[in-house]
Amino acid sequence: MAASQFNSPARQLENGQIEVSGPQLLEPSQLASGIPTVEYRFLLVQGGVVVRGSGANWGSGMWTGRTDEGQEPLRKGPVKAVALGIITLMEEHPGFTTFSWEDQIELEDEGTSSTAPPPAGPGTSS
Repeated sequence: MAASQFNSPARQLENGQIEVSGPQLLEPSQLASGIPTVEYRFLLVQGGVVVRGSGANWGSGMWTGRTDEGQEPLRKGPVKAVALGIITLMEEHPGFTTFSWEDQIELEDEGTSSTAPPPAGPGTSS
């Protein structure tokens, strides 16, 4: 079982970024304190469009993240979500360990989305 997952649906914000979140399924003994306990890097894939983002968890049972600004927009609908979690270990020998997973999630708009409108049909002006 993965140490985390994505909640669905994810939300596309008015500025075009996509906000994702999910539960963090790690034992407290695996986590450090005073620093982000787990950092996340993720990709959202829809057709030929891939956007990247990052997130973190500060010790709660949830993690949150956003896509980087200025990327090609995704459309409302199904999205493949792929993630890498980087756990900070604060033991006798500090270090890192990683885990990865993927989910199929839905993307929904929040407010006015920055996604492009559908193309104008014949006989309509744009």
